Amino acid sequence: MKNTLRVIAAVAAFAIATPAFAQGGGGGGGGMRMSPAERNDALKAVLKAVLTDEQKKKFAENLAAMPQRRGDV
Repeated sequence: MKNTLRVIAAVAAFAIATPAFAQGGGGGGGGMRMSPAERNDALKAVLKAVLTDEQKKKFAENLAAMPQRRGDV
């Protein structure tokens, strides 16, 4: 439960710190939008920051097992 709360807190902090993420990229603030790939990379970095080494290893395994999107979409 403690680890779950750490991950939730990290994602919430990321959403607050990145209005483009929290508002789906729009926001109307005139700021620079993050591409989906940039958003995913930033979110992964936030999540990895709160995981233990063992959890990071499992996270990497799960990411590698996920089907990859094709670039022609």
